[in-house]
Amino acid sequence: MEGEESLFLVEFRHLERGNWDLRESEERFRRYFELGLIGMAITSVDKRFIEVNDEICRILGYERSELLKKNWAELTHSEDLAADIANFNRVTAAESDGYSLDKRFIHKDGHFIYTTISVKCVRHPDGSVAYFVVLLQDITERWRAERALRDSEERYRQLFESNPDPIFVIEQETLRFVAVNEAAVHGYGYSREELFSLTTNDIWPPGERKAFLEQISESPVDPPRRTAWKHQRKDGTIIEVEITRGPLLFAGRPAWVMLAHNVTDQRILEAQFRQAQKMEVVGRLAGGMAHDFNNVLTVIIGYSDLAIGRLQADEPLRRDMEQIKRGAERAATLTRQLLAFSRKQVLLPAILDLNAVISELETMLRRLIGEDVDLRADLAREAGRIKADRAQIEQVVMNLVVNARDAMPSGGKMTIETQNVDLTEDYTRQHVGVKPGPYVMLAVTDTGVGMDAPTQTRIFEPFFTTKEAGKGTGLGLSTVYGIVQQSGGSIWVYSEVGRGTTFKIYLPRLAGDPRLYQRSNAPTATARGTETILLTEDDDMIRTLASRVLSAHGYTVLEAANGATAILICERHLGPIHLLITDVVMPGMSGRDLVDRLASSRPELKTLYMSGYTDRAVVHQQVLDEKTPFIPKPYAPQALVNKVREVLDESS
Repeated sequence: MEGEESLFLVEFRHLERGNWDLRESEERFRRYFELGLIGMAITSVDKRFIEVNDEICRILGYERSELLKKNWAELTHSEDLAADIANFNRVTAAESDGYSLDKRFIHKDGHFIYTTISVKCVRHPDGSVAYFVVLLQDITERWRAERALRDSEERYRQLFESNPDPIFVIEQETLRFVAVNEAAVHGYGYSREELFSLTTNDIWPPGERKAFLEQISESPVDPPRRTAWKHQRKDGTIIEVEITRGPLLFAGRPAWVMLAHNVTDQRILEAQFRQAQKMEVVGRLAGGMAHDFNNVLTVIIGYSDLAIGRLQADEPLRRDMEQIKRGAERAATLTRQLLAFSRKQVLLPAILDLNAVISELETMLRRLIGEDVDLRADLAREAGRIKADRAQIEQVVMNLVVNARDAMPSGGKMTIETQNVDLTEDYTRQHVGVKPGPYVMLAVTDTGVGMDAPTQTRIFEPFFTTKEAGKGTGLGLSTVYGIVQQSGGSIWVYSEVGRGTTFKIYLPRLAGDPRLYQRSNAPTATARGTETILLTEDDDMIRTLASRVLSAHGYTVLEAANGATAILICERHLGPIHLLITDVVMPGMSGRDLVDRLASSRPELKTLYMSGYTDRAVVHQQVLDEKTPFIPKPYAPQALVNKVREVLDESS
């Protein structure tokens, strides 16, 4: 442009009307233009570059000569071009004299440059566009820093919002909530706006507030520590939480960030686990005591029977012996209940229709509960089948009904329900020892006095009762608990003081057609016999009694105090042995092991087991196979000889 009147000079004649020397002004402006720390350009109305300084060349990566051959539109990122042209068109239409915006340019090597531009329109005296002055600043590094900051803030925002635990930011001075996440909104039942109007006093129950305020008044927590508290939801529900708290600055003000992990379900599970452990220990103790006591009762009942048989009906001593026997039989009933609780009693399972069992009991139950109790049976039409001991299930129903009746001394309503249910993983995670799957639910509900929480934690313990002295043994519900557990099920109680109680029992549901329980009406066989019996019993008194009873009924009895002696007797006895009577649990060798040892040498030998309870190692899952002959202790002498005759007369 040398030798010609420069564009600057021409235009500055229009722009500067003062006392400035125009050539000096032009030179000064050119120096500003060339030495500017930001990119500068003069562009035409058709978007071509007319003048550019070194900085804009550096920013865009072009030589001056290259850039003067281009227009700014072709160097603009396609996504930013529409907005740029729209602003440009408003200027050319005289709607404005300029504009500013952030836009991306395309560098010569192809990468994008983030810039901020200011465009000023210079017009001719007639108002037409002469040219545009463009100021351009490279903000790529600033944009990257801002983008990194935005990304970081977004990541933390997502972590904050997506955290499954409630998070609160609390202003230290006012204790108001200034930030909360979605889990806090959901977990506490308040809207976000409601939480912002609250303070910590609104979610800490009165009994916890003072201690919390004392804690946060201490020096800042470093590192953050976890403490246990109770919180109150909007609906009044109290939940247990573990709080992790630490200091931070929020909007320039001291604050606490607090993460609240809800451990209510965990505490419930821990309590259930402790209760289950306690019940297991008590059950083992009760089962062991009942087993040993059954041995004693077997002797008492047996010798009482023998003595009664030798006394005339009018002898005073006979009446005394009958009272002794009656007392022993009552004690035997208690031991059976203890064995039920400890899951050590022998079951005779069959496939049952639970609805049918309840329906058959209904008439008797109505008589049992009295006229002031309204009994309703709501039995699901398609309730599935279960595998259980019918007599024991009847006992469960009876005990629950009696317990419900006693909870309604002034009358009320009682409901017996059955229903098919499928227990999910979520349910089983909240109930210790329960497996997911299909079940038949039996529920007994009353409208009685209900129970408080401490009572509910002990309700299944043996000898625990809330009844007056002399009105209950405290074994009814413990018996129910043991039967249900031994049948592979679970039982749960739901109760509120003054609002009644529901006991829910879940028993595994079977698939397929039922093979329903049939009561046996077979006549009792003749008790006497002449066969040889090998009697194996480690308790001397019981062995002596059984041997005496069997010998008196014509049998030849070979006695063994343990399995090793029984094997030796079989090896030395040259004649046939028709029946082995053996205790299930003996020291050294169990009854099952003894039977297995004798199977090869005496394959024709029949077996009758006896015991106060069966062990898991002997009887699978503590349930005796339906076809295995068994007589429970304590037994009466006549029951023993009848059972022996029955086993001997069965075809092999």
